[in-house]
Amino acid sequence: MAKTNKKRRETPTQKANREAYNKELRRIRKFISRAEKRGYSFDYTIPTRPKRITKTSVERLRKVTPDILYQHSTYVPPEYKNISNAPAPISGTEARKAERKRAAQRAAETRRLTPEQRKIRDSEKQKRRREVTLPREEDIILANVEQMISEFDPSPRWTEWFKQVKQNDVNTLQNILNGAIKQYGRTEVARRLAAHSGEVIALVNEIMYDSGGGLRGGLDNTRNVTSRNMVAFSNIVNARMATREEAKALYDETNDYLEEDFDVDSLEER
Repeated sequence: MAKTNKKRRETPTQKANREAYNKELRRIRKFISRAEKRGYSFDYTIPTRPKRITKTSVERLRKVTPDILYQHSTYVPPEYKNISNAPAPISGTEARKAERKRAAQRAAETRRLTPEQRKIRDSEKQKRRREVTLPREEDIILANVEQMISEFDPSPRWTEWFKQVKQNDVNTLQNILNGAIKQYGRTEVARRLAAHSGEVIALVNEIMYDSGGGLRGGLDNTRNVTSRNMVAFSNIVNARMATREEAKALYDETNDYLEEDFDVDSLEER
């Protein structure tokens, strides 16, 4: 009868050693990963996993402390990574001492602050963090709108006069967006656009490219639609209804070119 190789069942001690060993490995790898993001580079080889994990194996990993790892590292500020004129690296131990010194200074400054001053400081830090890190979905909508505006491509069927009319629309659209960003910040405007993403893309596209199936029914009607779309876009990025004066200013700017002489039948070349 053929002899079968049965896998030996793991004893409780072996299981405990294996789990402890894996925990220490994760600790070391996580530490190195986080430190590398701060500018450290490590010349350290993680020990090869032994076939039989013992208590001694676990203890050997436990002795690999952060201080030991810093001794096997160098440091260059993250902003200089992969840059040819970066400063010469310093030892990880020196860099870590400097980090601890800065942390102690910040802690001392914090202790000197009154509760009200700490509250103001923390509020400003959160505001800066929100401003720097845009949520991805929201940033994509804002980037798409900016790209659509920057890549405006007039139809070859339009006359030169009508191309100027539409370029004026694009410039007005850009001014509305830039004004909102200047007043409220990119993060807030991005959130507002994302909340109306489908409507926003449709509005921008119609403002830039609609020559109006309604041209034959009258140019005035078509330009009124464009003016209403401008106001709707302004309402979204400013998160409020435009005042009567603001709406009239947009209408006047959108219809500025209509004061010139034109032939309705020649707006699109046939």
